[in-house]
Amino acid sequence: MKIGRNFVTGLDSFVSSWKSADDPSQGDFTIRIDPGGFPQMVLKKGNLTQIRLGSGVYFTGLPQLKPNPDNTLVFVLNEKEVYHKYEIRNSSLLARLVLDPFGIVERFTWRYRTSS
Repeated sequence: MKIGRNFVTGLDSFVSSWKSADDPSQGDFTIRIDPGGFPQMVLKKGNLTQIRLGSGVYFTGLPQLKPNPDNTLVFVLNEKEVYHKYEIRNSSLLARLVLDPFGIVERFTWRYRTSS
């Protein structure tokens, strides 16, 4: 999963919530890169920032996030683009990030070997 902005094309890649549990149209919440100052990921409701999730150096808004051998977080900032990328290093895993209609972020992981 890649969240960020391409400065060349203007493409803004972000995660948005559903409007409701049974309406998949875009809801009120988004997770995106705020490129002002040192770029950081933010959770927004409309145009209002609810929480800043990190600076690219450390996810200060997510203190419970610990190193994990199954995945890695990547931060890239150069003249062409800025992005945070969540990479799965273990091919026996399937991961999904969900931003629910109330602005709650959930990460789900499925392990093929154990089916859990």
